[in-house]
Amino acid sequence: MPLLLLPLAVLLLLVVAAASPLVLWRRHRTGRAWRTARGWHLSLMAWTLLPAIPMVLVGAWLAQRWVPHAGTWALCGIVIGSVLAWVRVATMKVERGMDGIRYAPDPWVPLGLALLVAGKLVWVVWAAWQGWRGAPPVDAWWASRVVFFGLGGLLSGHAVAHAWGVRWRLSGVRRRRVRVVG
Repeated sequence: MPLLLLPLAVLLLLVVAAASPLVLWRRHRTGRAWRTARGWHLSLMAWTLLPAIPMVLVGAWLAQRWVPHAGTWALCGIVIGSVLAWVRVATMKVERGMDGIRYAPDPWVPLGLALLVAGKLVWVVWAAWQGWRGAPPVDAWWASRVVFFGLGGLLSGHAVAHAWGVRWRLSGVRRRRVRVVG
């Protein structure tokens, strides 16, 4: 019975790998859409993402025994992700209409992050394939492990900073009195 599940698992992995570019493209296209700003939703998103930063840092700190410089890479990733998020918040389009405040985030930064993750996954699959055929180089294996912490820090720093940045920017728009013509 387990031998019958192995080809099904391999087929499922191939379908997911083949569909990944389509999912990335669809996410990029829908990322440009105007979204209605709801205060409770923005607050919920910001507060629930906040524990991601300490979790990445604690995980990197615990892994420093086996992966040298994991904490440094995670912290650098968090800082770079936060800077990217604030650039994205600064370039975000905001408008106020009859139905409330709407915003359209910049879609290029998330597309770049998604392609970065996809590239890392392709590299890991390639390294696993090479390791299966023979012994993997030790330096490449260590570099692969430490880059995971940098990538995790980049993605979590971007998510947290973007959530708090959108919340901050749209709260400033709410406080201003704008007369709506129409």
